[in-house]
Amino acid sequence: MLSFMFLFTAYSANIVALLQSVTNDINSIEALLKSPLRVGAEDFAYSRQFFSFNEKRPIHRQLWLKKGAPLGEKFFIPTAEGIRRVREGMFAFHVEPTAGFDLIQATFFEHEKCSFGVLKYIMMPNPIVATARDTHIRDVLRIGVLRILEGGVQSRSNRRLLPKLPRCPDGMALFTEVSLTDVAPGFVCLLALYGVAVAVLVLEVAVHWRESHKKNFEEQFEDFEDNGVYEFNE
Repeated sequence: MLSFMFLFTAYSANIVALLQSVTNDINSIEALLKSPLRVGAEDFAYSRQFFSFNEKRPIHRQLWLKKGAPLGEKFFIPTAEGIRRVREGMFAFHVEPTAGFDLIQATFFEHEKCSFGVLKYIMMPNPIVATARDTHIRDVLRIGVLRILEGGVQSRSNRRLLPKLPRCPDGMALFTEVSLTDVAPGFVCLLALYGVAVAVLVLEVAVHWRESHKKNFEEQFEDFEDNGVYEFNE
């Protein structure tokens, strides 16, 4: 009995640790494409350029054709609505980081910040400073831009002007809600096993009924041969 209690405690601890762990399986566009997550995009003009049939990147085009094109205009939703769906779960939303992080900081609880991740959909190149071909300040601009980047001026400006990625508080240990979608495969397996059990039960009852009638018939046939009397019992 004591050993059973220890085993049950260890099993319960593993289940709690599994429910509290945060997965990092969706770390690329290909993983997002294969996942069951629904996808939406911020309702802006540039979003319709990134998500369209003109997309040339293979994985990004497959993502649009599979999860975006069937929805049509419903794929593009307001920022607040998209963040709300992300908070509810099983939803990926393409949004400009400044607007998205601000809403997450304002609407998410601290423990909810541990349950979402960020994935880059568009890799933007560094800006280019255009000058005349034979300008005499070309080297001055080049050295000035490098000094801004290397000296930390650019990163300092980004920290001051752009909101930071919401961080999960250290030591936060709260239960994460599990929806029916997450445990649907388990219920399907359970129902399948119940179906197999019922089928085996029906088969056993049928075999038992057949064997009982067969045995009864043989006994009555033996009595008929021995006594010349045949009694039929329903």
